Formats: sequence, structure tokens, C-alpha cells
Amino acid sequence: MKRYNIFVISLFFSLAIVLAACGGEDSKADKEEDEDVVEAEEDDQDELKDEPEEEDEEDEDKPEEVEEGEIFNPAIAEETEGDVELIYTNDDAGYEHDIDGFVIKADEYQIVKVTDMNETASARFDGEQDGYIMTTKASIDNTTDTPLHYSVYMNVQMEDAYDYATSNPQDYIPEEHQLTWDDEVGVYDAGEKVDFWLTTRMTTEEFEKLDTLEPKFIIEGGITDANDEDDGYHGDEAIFDFTYSGDQAKETEGKAELYADKLTTDNIGTKELIFEETDIGASEDLDGLEVTVEGVQYAEVVPNESSEARFENFDGDDLVAVTVHLTIDNQSDELIHNPLTGWLVANDGETKIQASGMIDNYSPREMEAGDTGEHYMVFLMKEKYYDIYETFELEVGPFLGEEGYALKERKMNFDIPSE
Repeated sequence: MKRYNIFVISLFFSLAIVLAACGGEDSKADKEEDEDVVEAEEDDQDELKDEPEEEDEEDEDKPEEVEEGEIFNPAIAEETEGDVELIYTNDDAGYEHDIDGFVIKADEYQIVKVTDMNETASARFDGEQDGYIMTTKASIDNTTDTPLHYSVYMNVQMEDAYDYATSNPQDYIPEEHQLTWDDEVGVYDAGEKVDFWLTTRMTTEEFEKLDTLEPKFIIEGGITDANDEDDGYHGDEAIFDFTYSGDQAKETEGKAELYADKLTTDNIGTKELIFEETDIGASEDLDGLEVTVEGVQYAEVVPNESSEARFENFDGDDLVAVTVHLTIDNQSDELIHNPLTGWLVANDGETKIQASGMIDNYSPREMEAGDTGEHYMVFLMKEKYYDIYETFELEVGPFLGEEGYALKERKMNFDIPSE
């Protein structure tokens, strides 16, 4: 055994001598290059030694990239007593909802992550000590000549219309930026303009879930005349795509804007655009009622998990949605109800598909003489049939009036372009 060890040691030293001899034949340039590499590696090792060992572990827990910049809301750190980390700032949000001269805006918002918060704050995050808070810089401008009542809500919608994080006008907001009123709560005088902040809380689970969705930022509607108790609510909600991180902003940049049917606005499903033509501009007039086909989009649809039951009739097959954007100008003498009745006729009458209704978006519900409206009319079909159909025609009507069908039960027809 000793002889064997001596043999191995001798062999090792022999090899070392041979390798050293071979190395001696390297060129001077090769030696200098090797030395540079060694020095660079040593420098890298020194830099790694200077960095905190915990940094890699912290990065694994971050769902989003951390943005550099100033946190503009000091009340979050003060009231939660937690560690506050900037996640994302959108300083050019530009969300605006104009309800007949009553203008609500969200100009800027910032999302921060709070860790190790106090127990009072933790109770607002389902008992968790970590969570996310968004601060929104908002304004209201009542440009009308009427005092109006309005309850401010700006929501982040997640899986569907029933899953959202709502805003708060007081929590974690410096006193000078809280929403206040001179007289009656919620009433904005004619010509009054106010600037204020809102905050929106999200648990860690809710915020991380945004990565799997197409979340929306919603400015609620619903204004009333403060001097008229019998005045009903006016104005629907306004819905915008919501950006929550720098990575997501880069991913969505340059993507085509999808039509605002409920598949999109209510997060019922995700859509992947197949084909669109958004400048059709074809109009038909029927006794003063003018309907214009502004455009059409064809998109592959994947229902969200929470909405799958709505699509059971399609047997789990791949789906295509055809969304037609209509504008309506009622200069007739009759009241016209929205949504309009619609059929998509394929291959010169080979089949007819009725508008879905449940995923259409339209406004307003009633159009009196002189009113205008809008309708995103949606037709669903199995993808295998979409691949077969070559031509499409839109049939609109008959139109529903105040007492049954209006305008002599007549219809309009439009050719709809396809691939």
C-alpha cells in the first residue's frame, strides 16, 4: 500500500512538471490575458464579499422589481411604523372620468410595500404584518352650474367585478391632503375644484395575484343633484388598464388596445387579438336613428377560472369573440332602449349568432330623442367554426322603444370585415 502511495505522489509531481513545461511555452500575450482574468475574478470576489449576504434571500421574496425614487406619502411609515419600500410610481396615469362636466381625475399613483407593520395596521391586512399600499393623487372639478353630490371611489379590480380593492379618503394620508367639505359631506358646489389623496390597501396575496390577471383601475360614477332629492344617479363607471410595476409596464407597452366589452372591463376572460379594423365608420339611418359601426375586433378568449361556468355551453372548446363597436345618435321622435338587438350572420345566412348580452358593454340604457350612446356588441363562437366562416354580416334591430318595438320593427344591416 505504501509503495502504491509513493507511486501516485511521484506521478502527480511528474505531471505537474510536464504541465509547467507546457505552460512555459505559452506566448507573453496569453500570460498577460490570463493575469487580467485572474485580477478581474479577484475584483469580483472582493465586491461580492462587500455585499450583504441577506440580499439574495430578500430578492427571492420580492414579487416585483423595486423602483428607485422618492416616496411621496410620509404618513404610511408614520402610521404603520413599518419598513416602507417603493415598488412602482406612475406619475402620468391620466385617468379621467368626465360625467357631463363633473370631472374626476387620478393623475398619479405610487405603490409601496410595507413590512413589519404595527398591530393596528396589521388588522387591516387580514392580520398579516406585510402588505401593499397605493397612494393616488386625485382631483374633482365641478364645472357645471349645479351643486352635485358624489361619493369618491377608485378601485383596483382583480379577478372580476366582485373582486377588488377599494380606496379610502383618510387612512395613511397626511391631514392636509385628506378630502374635506365646507358644508355637506360629499357635495361639490358649482365651479368648485378640489385636490386630494386616496389610499388603497392590498394584501400580499392580492398584489401578487395581479401578475396572473389583467387588472383594471376603476373610477366610479353616480352623481346626483344636491338640490333635488328625486334626482337619480348619473354617469357609469370609467375603466382603465392598471399598471402596477415597471416590468408589467414594459410587457404591455405597444400592445393593441382591446375593445371595452365586459370580457375586458370585468376581467371575465383574457383576450388575444387575432384581427381588427377600427376605422370602418359605416352608418345606417332609420327615421332619424343613426347607428354607426366604428370597428370590429376578433380575439381568442380564455375565460378566467372564476367565470368558467358562464361558458359551459361551449363544452370547453377554444373560443373566439367578435366585438363590434357601435355608436348611436337618436334623432328620431322615439325613446330607444340599449342594449340593441344584434345578430352576426355568417356565410350569407349559413348560420346566425345572437349577441351574447352578458358580456356586452353599453351606455346609456335609455336614449331619448337627441341622446347619443355606445354599444360594444359581442358574439361568441367556437374557434373551429371561426376557421370555417369566410364572411360576416351584422344585423341590428328591431329596436325596442317605450312601448314594445319602435321604428316599425325595421332592422339595419352592415358588412363586417374579417381576415
